Amino acid sequence: MVDFSGIASGSNSYIKVSGDDGFSKVINEQKNNFSIDGIDYSIYNKGTSEITSKKDTTKALDNMKGFVQDYNKIMDKMYSLITEKSKKDYQPLTEEQKKDMSEEEVKKWEANAKKGILRNDSEMRRFINDMQNAIFGDNIKVLSEMGVTSPQDYNKKGQISLNEDKFTKSLEYNSDKVYKLFAKDKSSIMGKMNDILNKNIGGSSSIFARKAGLERTSSVVKNFYSEQIKRQEDMIKNLQRKMDTKENALYKKFADLEASMNKLNSQMSYFMQA
Repeated sequence: MVDFSGIASGSNSYIKVSGDDGFSKVINEQKNNFSIDGIDYSIYNKGTSEITSKKDTTKALDNMKGFVQDYNKIMDKMYSLITEKSKKDYQPLTEEQKKDMSEEEVKKWEANAKKGILRNDSEMRRFINDMQNAIFGDNIKVLSEMGVTSPQDYNKKGQISLNEDKFTKSLEYNSDKVYKLFAKDKSSIMGKMNDILNKNIGGSSSIFARKAGLERTSSVVKNFYSEQIKRQEDMIKNLQRKMDTKENALYKKFADLEASMNKLNSQMSYFMQA
């Protein structure tokens, strides 16, 4: 039989939590359950206990894998455009030629006609090189230790290879170094990449916007290519006007010549009759 009639008294728990990294915290409360940095503690006995914890790197690794995948797709597309060979047999179609073709035939023809149009484009090539330098630059050795390298395949220029095991270990044992290298400030890899993106596609005054236009900005209607097209259209209209003027002048000369010939024929007929 247990007697509950007596009076019991207690005191606050006094718990000290410390880590190898110099962390130290004292807990002095009326309960023995508490949490520190996402770790739940439940204390039931007096004494000392050693706990080993491991960082959850899953989310950080998934984010890095997603970034590498998306980044490589962009670099692959851009590199394929600046190395694509043109198909000289596919010249731009005239309106008359399009009338004799089906919509699908026109679509396929124009797709082939556009191939190689950006071959060796200086701005695109510079963008790829700048992005590659922003990532690697002076960081080749430390990135290699973290599992981030440049592919050996030359056709994958500007892309990234990720060794997941190495990168996971870097997150587990040296996450501060990873954070400092990739995202701490403007001098980090992400900071440099952000500056390059703003410079090239950050607004209507960016390099690619000035060259080809950027949606939802004034550069859509006023850019290098649109101005070139306008100049070509003006030149065509000017040549058309000159051709019309020349054609009218020739028609007038022909009409005058024809009238003179008719008059001459009439005179010849008169003389012959005489």
